[in-house]
Amino acid sequence: DIDKEQYVDALIKDIVKTAVKAKDCLVKTIYMGGGTPSVLSPIQTENIMKAVYGNYNIDENCEITIEVNPKTADYFKLRRYINCGFNRLSMGLQSANNEELKMLGRIHTFEDFIQTYDEAIRAGFDNISVDIMSAIPGQSLASYENTLKKVIMLRPKHISSYSLIVEEGTPFYSMYGEDNEEGQKLLPDEDTERQMYYLTNKMLKKAGYDRYEISNYSKPGYESKHNKSYWQRKEYLGFGASASSYINGERYTSICNVDEYIKGVNASYESDEYYVPKAESYMLTKNNKIEENIFLGLRLVEGIRIKDFEEEFGCEIHAIYGEVIRKYIEMGFMELTCGILRLTEAGIDVSNMIFSDFIIDQLQNS
Repeated sequence: DIDKEQYVDALIKDIVKTAVKAKDCLVKTIYMGGGTPSVLSPIQTENIMKAVYGNYNIDENCEITIEVNPKTADYFKLRRYINCGFNRLSMGLQSANNEELKMLGRIHTFEDFIQTYDEAIRAGFDNISVDIMSAIPGQSLASYENTLKKVIMLRPKHISSYSLIVEEGTPFYSMYGEDNEEGQKLLPDEDTERQMYYLTNKMLKKAGYDRYEISNYSKPGYESKHNKSYWQRKEYLGFGASASSYINGERYTSICNVDEYIKGVNASYESDEYYVPKAESYMLTKNNKIEENIFLGLRLVEGIRIKDFEEEFGCEIHAIYGEVIRKYIEMGFMELTCGILRLTEAGIDVSNMIFSDFIIDQLQNS
């Protein structure tokens, strides 16, 4: 078991010592997530936030989000979150069907979710985001539609809908991966998954939600500022085991093992050269940045401003991608209007295929 006190202590040290990297920055979003931070006690959460407020320049309109899973927070804990500055809540429902929740290994029921949601409203949260999932083992189109209906009835300000991806090396892969024929039969077929995708867009649009990113919808004015800043390649600092960061042209991930993370922070805390052991680190080349600009920017419905691209990289976008852009415009998957390049509805459907054609090395070797 993780010693929460030791972990929070190391996390606070990390927050304090890393502040030197952001001394000239105005922090516009804070996001406490990456799992279930609501398992921490209110005082632990408050101490973490005190370290943030005491060491960083926080914008007065900062969006401050905390992730909460049902059954891990009650009214009193949620009130404490409000009191220490959180103004946005992200809740992981995934499904309104209890059998599907069991298939996902979730500890909550839909009834638990409703109770936590109601308590969050009562505690004072107005800006709530709900995560749901499609392509769950055993899920039917009717069941997914029922989840959508029930979430829409709650009228959250933001809804994220993700399709389950069964990745190699995960426990899910052993149960539902290509090597398990019986498990594969439980997954919705490709046609059903596609219908779920279209249903999401149709129902949420009808309910007044604007799609602003491939998997994200919001009421007007309630887009996730934090998520948008990531897709727009803004710099950010991450704290904790497995946390990712992007600053001064470097992308890096902290070491995954919690015990090793705690040891690393404590070992270097008193030194002049503070560091957290990194699992991965690399400096982005110009080509890396260009590719990221395309991959992340085209996820947003608003697309990419050609002028911004050319000012940042000092070259014309058509000099690099002219042929690819023309191809997808002719196919009806992209459009270029008023200096903005974006995917069409049809293009969003096949976005992964499109993105793969924007890899610079691949273009140069073709």
